[in-house]
Amino acid sequence: MTFGNRSKERAAKKQHEYDVKRWQYDWQQMQDDYAYQLDAWQIQVDNAEEQRQWKNEIATQEWVDKDRMRIFDYNNQVSAYNASVQSYETQLDYNNLALEITTNDNTRKYNEQQTQIGFQNEDLLMKLDDAYTDTGVAVRGATADFKKAAAELGRKSDEIGQKTLQAKGKQLALGQTGRSARKGLQAILAQQGEQQNALVDLIQREESSYGLKFETITNNLTKTQNQTAFGQRQLQESLKSATAQYEADQQNAALQKYSADLGAEAQLAPEPVLSPQLSKPIDLPKPEILPPKEPPTAEQWEEIKP
Repeated sequence: MTFGNRSKERAAKKQHEYDVKRWQYDWQQMQDDYAYQLDAWQIQVDNAEEQRQWKNEIATQEWVDKDRMRIFDYNNQVSAYNASVQSYETQLDYNNLALEITTNDNTRKYNEQQTQIGFQNEDLLMKLDDAYTDTGVAVRGATADFKKAAAELGRKSDEIGQKTLQAKGKQLALGQTGRSARKGLQAILAQQGEQQNALVDLIQREESSYGLKFETITNNLTKTQNQTAFGQRQLQESLKSATAQYEADQQNAALQKYSADLGAEAQLAPEPVLSPQLSKPIDLPKPEILPPKEPPTAEQWEEIKP
């Protein structure tokens, strides 16, 4: 073998050794790169999974918090509604008490008016009864006075008759006859007639006076009766007016209570309503991350060994 051939052979051997080392280096480098890429891919997968789980957990926590707020809001509605119902019932009790007080006051006033009207009517009847009594007394007194005056006039008429008879007797005792006797008797009769006319005139006057007294007494009684009837009609109208006013006051009190009840009802809080529960959050899908390409197998790499 020549020197040149030996030199080429050494060079070829060195080249082969270099190529083998290079081949081995490249294999190790590919394994290291694949291992690094595989680690990087696994870290990316782990990070993506942690991110997904974290987002799912956040979504679940938000759902739980919102559901708690939903229940909390409903409980607050229930508390407000119960408080408003209690206040409403208290207001109704107060309104009923106010109506009862007003009704009692209206009834008291109405009873006082009825009592006053009753006393006024009783006073009218007492005055009418007194008028009847006074009329009876006055009629009896006037009648007694008239009877007394008539008796006195009758007595005087009898005295005139007796005196006339006595005068006639005396005239006849004189023994006169003829014209003188007639003149004497005529004079006596004329005197008797004048006296009787005077008595008749007195009797007529007494009768007229008695009639006037009786008429005055009856007129006064009639006037009192008319005044009593008029006063009773006035009292009846007053009673009607008092009754109408009592009914109006009662209606007004009932209307005020109704208005107050409506006002209390308007203050009632709305009935609590539990809003529907939100849908539970859906888990985020796992992302697909392409793993690194696998390097050639040892067998494949062995085939390209220098």
